[in-house]
Amino acid sequence: MALSYADRMDEITVMVDGCTVHQERLSKRGLTQELLARFIEQHGKVRRVNSEQEALKARLKEKSAELEAECAILFKIAAEIRKIIKLEMPQESWKEFGIQAKR
Repeated sequence: MALSYADRMDEITVMVDGCTVHQERLSKRGLTQELLARFIEQHGKVRRVNSEQEALKARLKEKSAELEAECAILFKIAAEIRKIIKLEMPQESWKEFGIQAKR
């Protein structure tokens, strides 16, 4: 089974820590200071971008709630106007207002 993003990031965080502690020993197998620095830097970038994404998701939820509230007001006003139109205008003209002809 594939690991989730959170599980992979946890795994990589532990790997970064382990590589940092044991870099000298791992250097014999090719873990250079430069490679470790790139790994650490990329890990940091991914964490920053993820944080930005989470903040954007929160803003999206806020905007969605705001939109819902504004739509509720709009729909209430439209219902009131629809009643006025139905009372005043002949049924044949309701289509002009976007109202389906039914009483």
